[in-house]
Amino acid sequence: MARPKKKTKKIAEMDPSPLNPISEEDVDSLRQDIQSFKLLRTLHVPDYAGEMVVTRDDQYLISPHRNNFKVWNLRTGELLHTVEEGPEGSRRGVVLSRDEKTLYVAGGSEIYSWDFPSLKLRHKSGKSPAEKYVSKVRPHFGDGPLDHEDEMCKEGMITSAVLDPYRQRLHVGRNGYGAMSYWDLTTHEWSSSNSFHGAGGGLRMTNLLTTRNNEILVGQYKQSRYRVWQLCPAQRDLDSFDKDYPILLHCIGQDDIERKSQSKSKSKLVDYWTTSNDGQVLYLAYFGGDYGNADIEQWKIDGFESLGLMQGNEPGIHAMTISPDGKILATGNEKGDVRLWEPSTRTELFNAQLGAWIVDLKFSADSRLLVASVYDNTIQFWGRPGALD
Repeated sequence: MARPKKKTKKIAEMDPSPLNPISEEDVDSLRQDIQSFKLLRTLHVPDYAGEMVVTRDDQYLISPHRNNFKVWNLRTGELLHTVEEGPEGSRRGVVLSRDEKTLYVAGGSEIYSWDFPSLKLRHKSGKSPAEKYVSKVRPHFGDGPLDHEDEMCKEGMITSAVLDPYRQRLHVGRNGYGAMSYWDLTTHEWSSSNSFHGAGGGLRMTNLLTTRNNEILVGQYKQSRYRVWQLCPAQRDLDSFDKDYPILLHCIGQDDIERKSQSKSKSKLVDYWTTSNDGQVLYLAYFGGDYGNADIEQWKIDGFESLGLMQGNEPGIHAMTISPDGKILATGNEKGDVRLWEPSTRTELFNAQLGAWIVDLKFSADSRLLVASVYDNTIQFWGRPGALD
């Protein structure tokens, strides 16, 4: 594979956080601005959408469903395409290339790619190596969009996918033994090994996430264990790029959370999580439930130090995202509550009831619009007046 061209790193600004707090005046101004948030549009779909994608130009919204995915005009709400062909179980594996000219959909044990936005099918990966059936990972409880709806799931079934643009790879998390592998976007072949350094560990990898600049990758395993990798050199000095990277930076275990947490909740099991755009802060939403409030705890990733708690949440947070400008953390729970927070002061700015389990939340690229996938088969658009203009 051709070596990536050398690039000069563009230094990103730090997100607002306890590591980079904003003034009280700025918090008050943000609160007044957020108070104008209201429901702007509702789309009705045959079945709920999974983890959605908004393009950087705020022109398209991509919503994955059980047997298809849809492409919408973000501003007008017009349905532009419904694509029936694709891998099974693709509610959590929709990824755009860095130039947003290729769309990848990962699910089951396959990856499909299309030209975007024309949606001309380009490649099918073929099945990944693991095909063995095993019993499902955990029992179904309650009514909600859990990621294990079938009676059986496959060992090796893809649970999440993220882009590594520096190596032209699509890393995927899979059921079974914490396995993480990749599909080469140049050769269109699966990797011969099941994981790169530090990706194993005998646990099921449930989710992968990269920071907005694609420099840091975080993998979550069952039982609240996390591993953090650096995908590329900090200064883009690529002389030893292939040999040295990715670098495993941190391993975080449940015992670390129990020992260092400021939360008084009896349960520190994690329902959902995300990272700041700059990759410096990890947000963990605890289970709560019968054990108390569902605290959200901010952690400094380097050294794994607790930075504080966002308290007063209802249990069952299953959606969480940070706006592209880093000023707002949005959370959604299984009761339909959406809350907006200012991260650096942990101040709640806004809350609304959307009617049913919140499956996913995504901000528009300009941070003015919040799109919510709701389990009642709706996609709701919330924002300031004029956000859809």
